[in-house]
This record gives sequence, C-alpha cells and structure tokens, in this order.
Amino acid sequence: MFFHQLSLSRNAFFTACLLVVPISGVQAENETADGREYQDIETVVVTAATGGNPPQRGTPVALPQRQIEFLRPTSLADIFKLVPAANVRVNSRGETLVSLRGSGERQLAVFFDGAPVNVPWDNRFDLRLVPALAIGSAAVATGPTTSGFGANTAGGVVAITSRSSMDSEVLLEGGGGGLWSAQARTGFASGKLRSLIAVDHMETDGIDAPNTAYTDGAGSLITNRDRKQTNVLVRTTGEGDTSKVGISVLYSNASYGIAPEQGPRVDPASARYWRFPDTEHLLVFGNYQTALSDTVALQGNAWHQSFDQRINSFEDVTYSAIEDIQQDGNNAYGARIQLGFEGEQQQLSLTATSGWASHKQQEFEPQEIIRSTVDFSQRSASFGADYSLQINPSTSFSLGASYDVLDPGKNRGPGQRRKI
Repeated sequence: MFFHQLSLSRNAFFTACLLVVPISGVQAENETADGREYQDIETVVVTAATGGNPPQRGTPVALPQRQIEFLRPTSLADIFKLVPAANVRVNSRGETLVSLRGSGERQLAVFFDGAPVNVPWDNRFDLRLVPALAIGSAAVATGPTTSGFGANTAGGVVAITSRSSMDSEVLLEGGGGGLWSAQARTGFASGKLRSLIAVDHMETDGIDAPNTAYTDGAGSLITNRDRKQTNVLVRTTGEGDTSKVGISVLYSNASYGIAPEQGPRVDPASARYWRFPDTEHLLVFGNYQTALSDTVALQGNAWHQSFDQRINSFEDVTYSAIEDIQQDGNNAYGARIQLGFEGEQQQLSLTATSGWASHKQQEFEPQEIIRSTVDFSQRSASFGADYSLQINPSTSFSLGASYDVLDPGKNRGPGQRRKI
C-alpha cells in the first residue's frame, strides 16, 4: 500500500555500478574479451517502512537496517559516520549533537517513529537517548525538506525508524577508563500484535588522556568525565488489512560530569565546573496509518515529551563545594495529521501540525537561599502542502509551501530574585 513502501524519491537507498571496458572483436553475451563468463548485476533498490515518519525531500541519505547492523553502533551518534558532511560533537551540557553541512544543530530536527526528539525550549536533542539495538533504519535529509516535519528544519531532518524484526540480541562491551556497557533487545508477536523491547546501560569512569593538562593529576583520566546512563524503549504495533497503529515509550536516565573549561584564554575563576546528577527524558508517542483507497493514505502522530535535569555548579576543579544549582523542567505535547495522494507520476501531501510546550528553570544558591525563576511556554501550529511530479525518468519537479504560527503564551525572564 501507499504507506508501506517509500519510493526512490523519498527514503529509498539506490546503488548502481557500471564498468565500461574497451574491447575489440565480437564476443558472446555475458562473456568477457578473454572468454570468461560473468553474470549481470541488477540494480538493487532497498526500501523500508515509514514507521510514522513523514516523507522527505531535500538531499536524502538513506541508511537501511542492513547497513546499520554492519556498523554496529553503540549509540545513535555512530550512524552519522555514514552521512557525508555530518559533524558530531558534545556540547557544554554533555549532549551529543550533530550538524549537517555546517548548519546549526538548533535548525536540525530529529524524529523517532514520527515523534520529535528535540526539546522545544532550545530545540536541542541528545543522540544518546535511543537504545542502539532499537534502531531499524534512518533517513537523513540535508537542507530544507518537506513541510510535513513542521518548523525549525532549515538545517535538515533525521528520521529514525525503530526495528521491526522479532529477533533477540545481547551485546556486552568493555574498554579503557572503566567503560562497560550492556545492550539487549527482544521481540515477540501475538496474533496481529508485535512488540519490541530494547534496553542499554553504560558506565564509565572517564576518558583516558595520559600526559595531558586535562587530567586531575591522580591518573590518566580527564577530569569529571564519568557517566552512567540507562535507555529503554518499549513499542507495540498492530496491523490490519489496510491500517497500522503503534504506541511507544522511550525513557532515558543519566548522571554524568562535564570536563572543566581549560585553555590559555579561560580564567579558572570564571570557568564552568558542572555536574549533572539527575537527567531524565521521557517520550510517549503513538502513530496511525491507514489506506483510504489505492492512491490515498492518512497518517497521524501524537506525542508527549518531558525532560528534567539538575545542574550542580561547583566553585573549583576539586568539585567539593556546590556554588549554585539549576533545576530545569520541560513538557511538550503535539500532534500531526497528514493526507497523502499518490498517482503514477505525481504525489501530493497535506500536513497540519500543532504543539504546546513549557519550560521552567529555577536557580538557587544554597548558601544564600536565594532563587530566580524563568517561566516560558508557547503554542505552535504548522500547515503545509508538498507536490511532486516525475516528468521523465531523469527529471522531477517539486513544489512546497508552509505556514507556521508561534504564540508565546508565557515568557518570564529571571527578573527580580526573591528569597524563600
């Protein structure tokens, strides 16, 4: 049906190889100049289920499940080794981010089975949230893409689809710096219901960097780079003759430190000495797909996201005395509905997306018992249409338009501090 397979212009992965060898004389079909026989290699097109993600445009890079399995990623960040011009880095809050072709990561949107992973407050994401064994396939579009993904996608879109196979797997790893990790995945089916459970847990004492200025002096580990994290995904899907529905829960909990700011231009008195003792991320989402006819399909997504974290800022590199504390709380709700029409040579999709998000940030200094509060909320809506026409086998035409609405419901800055 329309929603079970993506065409080449969307998320397909296409590989073709042509070898031309100058020869003389007449030779039999499927025979080389020296008389050896060979077999023609047919063009192979690999397609994947959408998993709730809207169709893409832009400059797509498709990563099918087989290619990701060969890579053996330990986190979602590893798959970007296969994406040209992708830059993965860790920011000052310990989040693993990616930018495409030099664009800012805040203009890049990451979706997991159609649900956005970005936190609306600053539109950032963390590639460590998804259990690696739960990744089925991925599609990466650099540059502007379709309006089906909503606003804030000028830097590109990363659409992750969860694994659909029912096999089980366990991976254990260890390394320097006290690193160890355990990953597990299993799936089972009952009638028309299919379920997937994936869990991973990792712990490390830090990163080995002997004989450098970034260690604490007591060993070879970079100061304050320990980490402990657990990720869990539970997904259940049901499929009928012309429809499919799925519901998922993605949960992550982490505790870690950030290496202190160092360098010739950094004043130790004003450097950041941060630890994140409790970071919790929860994403609950569902998706629905149905074929209204042979050429018309309807797709819907709904999600709730919560993200809470605590930041302890210390006075110096000894991390013995807390200077101040920041507590952040984020909540977001959203829904998307998309109607798609597909003919032999043309496609049309109409999309409407709506969301609400809030952010509450509290800062306090334990010694003075003084607190400041940042309170923010917003409502957003996006409406879009995308049309494409295959003029001939080598030429296509695409046209898209969107209208985005942003309504800040509450925007209260730090303001005056008040005692509690």
